[in-house]
Amino acid sequence: MKRKFEVEVVRTDKYVIELDEQVMDEAWMEQFRNVFYDFYDLEDHAEHIAQFRARFNNGSFYGGFIEGYGEIALEGKVKQDAKWHFPAVNIIEADEDNAIEVEVSEV
Repeated sequence: MKRKFEVEVVRTDKYVIELDEQVMDEAWMEQFRNVFYDFYDLEDHAEHIAQFRARFNNGSFYGGFIEGYGEIALEGKVKQDAKWHFPAVNIIEADEDNAIEVEVSEV
């Protein structure tokens, strides 16, 4: 017999996302929209980058690769072997995994 458990994990991550609006201008945004997502302002990009960091790059020493941006920086650091670094994006502060709550119940 197999036992099953439903596990709910709630965590809080906080990020400060630095975006260079001189690089990510309206022409750049239009190109981005044509290929990726329908984002019209820097806030949309900041939200997307933070969600990506929380979901896929938690704990990485670098910001990581995000489709549409390339390698982004964490505290100004980018992988040495990064083929395409997008200097307009930098996570300048990451406060990850400070608060984690876990609830387990057998189902």
